[in-house]
Amino acid sequence: WNTLNWVFPFQTMISILFQQLTTKLNEIMRIATIILLLFLNADIGFGQFTRLDNPEEDFHLGAFPVVESHNKLFTITGKVAGFDNDGIKIYVSEDAGLTWSALEPENGFNNRNIEPRAFFGNDSLLIFSARRQVIVSKDGGLNWESWADIASTADEDRGSVFAVIDDVILAGTADDTNNGGTGIYRKQGDGDWELITEGLDNDEPNGSPNIIQITENKGRLLVSASDGFYISDDKGLTFTRTVVNSANLEFAVHGDTIAVNGTKGGRRDFSFMVSYDNGSTFEEIIAEEVMPSTIIYKAALEDIAWDGEHFLMSMSSRNDSLDGGLWKSKNLTDWDQVGLGGVSVNHISVGDDKVFASAATASFDQRGLYYISKEDVVTTDSEYEFSVPKALMLKQNYPNPFNPSTNIAFTLNTSGEVTLEVYNAIGRKVESIITGTRLSAGEHNYTFNAEGLSSGLYYYVIRMGNQTTSKQMMLIK
Repeated sequence: WNTLNWVFPFQTMISILFQQLTTKLNEIMRIATIILLLFLNADIGFGQFTRLDNPEEDFHLGAFPVVESHNKLFTITGKVAGFDNDGIKIYVSEDAGLTWSALEPENGFNNRNIEPRAFFGNDSLLIFSARRQVIVSKDGGLNWESWADIASTADEDRGSVFAVIDDVILAGTADDTNNGGTGIYRKQGDGDWELITEGLDNDEPNGSPNIIQITENKGRLLVSASDGFYISDDKGLTFTRTVVNSANLEFAVHGDTIAVNGTKGGRRDFSFMVSYDNGSTFEEIIAEEVMPSTIIYKAALEDIAWDGEHFLMSMSSRNDSLDGGLWKSKNLTDWDQVGLGGVSVNHISVGDDKVFASAATASFDQRGLYYISKEDVVTTDSEYEFSVPKALMLKQNYPNPFNPSTNIAFTLNTSGEVTLEVYNAIGRKVESIITGTRLSAGEHNYTFNAEGLSSGLYYYVIRMGNQTTSKQMMLIK
């Protein structure tokens, strides 16, 4: 008995040490594999992306997105150490982004020791914004002219994003110090900048919300702000808030469909807001329900764009993860990785035949500007068509684990007969919450009470027509 009493703890100790050693070895092998894959530029890492050579040794591409004007591509770049006090340059490409050279304007712009805030381009204008200044080119960067400051009384205010509709220019501003004056400024023709307040929320500490993105679509101005989503149908004179949300970020537009990437609060609390009526109404898509679970814990959403066939999402990777890079989806619910796994991708720019990925905050050896042919952004393992969301979307119950009741929510895109049932771990039905009841389109919530059930794993299954989906939940008493 004494021998056994000594042997068992010793065997347990050896087992624990062996498990710890195995865990450490696995972690070392994982890191080594990531380094090797990135070094070899393997498909799981960079994929079919090409990294552009920097035109000058001290300056790096990829600090800002790529914009197009007068059939040429432009981008801003700075020295590898950053922008502050190091000067900036504008680079231009006349061969669809294959080669880049420093822009040599005839007047109005040079290598300035300033920190850029925004770079906007369309068929007629290039707009460059820095702290306390805005300069504009109307001839594809050959000549530049200075415009009046957007907000000359507040040094922190700056034009962060721009949009143009007919002869009206909108500038969205942001203020890190909450000193006031942020919001949307409007300039019509040769007139001065005018601060627009009609319809914008004034409950923010600095008087108006910080503006994250402005885009014109079908004559309507779409605005993502720090406190929600706004629309304007009168060229920016007045605005209407259609979504109240403190964490809206960038958005992409395709027809009447608007996809907004953002977070509801925490690092792992991701969600998309999607509109199918050009911003009038929105519904939520929980990222946890439609994206690989590793993404939620190892990457952060950055930018979103539409390439003509897919929504493209850029991700900044964390913890040496291969789950960053660029992802694609045609319907916002089925996602595949395009490439650049392990690279922190910040901005996405879509050209005529290429997609550009800017890696401004990536590690030093990965920082820069990448591109991939649109033909190489292909669907991999699904043949879904982009139209409207799935007719049936089941959400994770809340709370989970629960005791004794929990809320089950789901969204229907069309009306139909719905059945919602609960099964135990061995497949035996324990509760029928809904039985063949016809429900209207929209979001529905039901409470499940497990008072008479024992602790354990359960499944809730929903059926509508030929669609069936299910999720797990845990009862703990």
